[in-house]
Amino acid sequence: MPVSQPSAPDPRTPTAPNWLPSLVIGGFALLLIEAGAMVVGAWGPLDGTFKGPDSYMRLLRVLECAGGPGCSDGVLLRSNAPAGEALHWPWLWDWVLLLLSAPFRLFMGDRAAVVTAGYLVGPLLGLCTILLLTLAAGKARVAHGLAYVGLLAMCQPYVTFLFAYTRPDHHGVQAAIFSGGILSAAAILSTGRLAWARAFGVLFGLGVWISTEGLISALPLLSAIGVWWTVSGGADKARLNLEWTSWATLTALIAVVIDGPLAGWSSVEFDRISVVHVVLLALMAGFWATALGWESRAATGAIPRWVHSFAGAAVAFGVMAVVFPGFHRGPAADMAEPLWTLWLHHTAEYVPLIRRSDAIEILVAATPFLLAAPLALWAALREHTQRWTWGMVLGCLVWFQMLGTFQQVRWATYVHLLGALPLAWFLGGILSFCARIQAPLLAAAARVGAVVTVALAPVTLTAIVGLSAGRRDYGTLDACEPGEVIRALNGLAGPTGGPVTILAPIFWGPEILFRTPHSVVATPYHRNPGILASYDIMAASPDSARDLLVDRGITHIAWCPGLNWLPYVNAEESPETLFGHLVASEYPSWLQPLPQPSPQVRIGAVSTGVAETQLRDAAAGQN
Repeated sequence: MPVSQPSAPDPRTPTAPNWLPSLVIGGFALLLIEAGAMVVGAWGPLDGTFKGPDSYMRLLRVLECAGGPGCSDGVLLRSNAPAGEALHWPWLWDWVLLLLSAPFRLFMGDRAAVVTAGYLVGPLLGLCTILLLTLAAGKARVAHGLAYVGLLAMCQPYVTFLFAYTRPDHHGVQAAIFSGGILSAAAILSTGRLAWARAFGVLFGLGVWISTEGLISALPLLSAIGVWWTVSGGADKARLNLEWTSWATLTALIAVVIDGPLAGWSSVEFDRISVVHVVLLALMAGFWATALGWESRAATGAIPRWVHSFAGAAVAFGVMAVVFPGFHRGPAADMAEPLWTLWLHHTAEYVPLIRRSDAIEILVAATPFLLAAPLALWAALREHTQRWTWGMVLGCLVWFQMLGTFQQVRWATYVHLLGALPLAWFLGGILSFCARIQAPLLAAAARVGAVVTVALAPVTLTAIVGLSAGRRDYGTLDACEPGEVIRALNGLAGPTGGPVTILAPIFWGPEILFRTPHSVVATPYHRNPGILASYDIMAASPDSARDLLVDRGITHIAWCPGLNWLPYVNAEESPETLFGHLVASEYPSWLQPLPQPSPQVRIGAVSTGVAETQLRDAAAGQN
């Protein structure tokens, strides 16, 4: 009897060396883009600056809370002064940053070690994401374009910013976890191995642990795996779904036990992982256990499977609505309604594309979808053995673009990240054509031209439209930054010589906390009622505002005359308010103006009737 020979490996399936070119090329592109950002902007590592309030808040938590023990009851006392701010992010990412900073503590101080880790973690996450996306492209049978997956991903407008050296916040790790989810989901659809289902479940649980946004980002992935069973049937597919939901439930349960709400394991919270999310995942596991038992007894038809799926989803959502009212609102259920109106509704990343008037911003967000979605559809129609994988990719692109267009623009980031896969598939076809060119130099030139054209297409289209429309002048927005304020604040002291309490624009709060010893009233987080207090003070008359300032122990105010104080406090429309008086340089008798740190920024010291002479002396000493 002849011995059967093993089949030759598919040349399009990635082996260990196949992902290396993508990692090297993509990593080089990431570092080159980051270096360019340093040249044209601030050199963050030299002046200790980071990008955005989330980055400062994360590092502040690591330094002051030490992964939890340093902040009693999860409250950061220097924010929302004097009561303190309840922190809603879980501690998992803080623990990772503490671990990454540990080697640097051997030869530098704690603060320097954490700052160093903060600068490194973004690019490291970028490299991990490149690797995961490349492996996912291999599962989708991307052939000749595999080496350029990392390059294509890093050239998308939103992606590099995710992994900037100045962004140690949780958004980059969410993107990396999503990339791992794409890989494991594609592997489930192409191999049907239980190990990949377990990996997907753990990644899903980790994504929800880091941020409950993980529920939304994973929805198209788990839907693809579920619809796979609904359409095709089979106990093996039901078992795969049961496997991943079981491991996701276990991961979420572990998260709640070791990093859940401080009020207790049974505490219901919607803006961080809690028993709510464990119950949801357990309901999903119960659905798939029922489906597996059903499939194990007898073969089922497509229509009964569809009925079972819709009925199961209805039961799960019904149970969640009854047991946890407010679940369907997500984190907004834990948010005071005025916060949404006054603040979050106007925050840039929460404003959907449909509400934006800047054509360039819309083009930057939408171009990757306009390029990648047709290519994903084309791949789904042509790659018959991988139609489920490409269908999942197309579904993800449509899902996130719809969310970015009609809900919050930040969801478009996932379109930019995932768009690298269909672009790589398309590039592979072009490179295959170039390989047929007989003249070596012409073939090489064609390959280079194809790679550069496909990689830079989104950026090029955006630049062309941007130049034709004229450069947008952000004016005061760019000039009114907290850097100069913070340098001035570091020289301040209260009447007793200690730190002061500052009322400042809410987006300055985390940076002031990180770079000074002082306290602030507001930070841009929904559990901070100081946002409402900030509005109440600036919208009040000067006499009423003084009483509010004294009640909170506020000693200093910092403001930008060129910017509104939250969207609904406009100096021109409300000149009678405290903010209107400040912008008009009509200072109340109880406010001592201090030297201007920059032409765009003002600082004033609040006189509470105590040590007014000291306040005047402090102001004079800074001249």
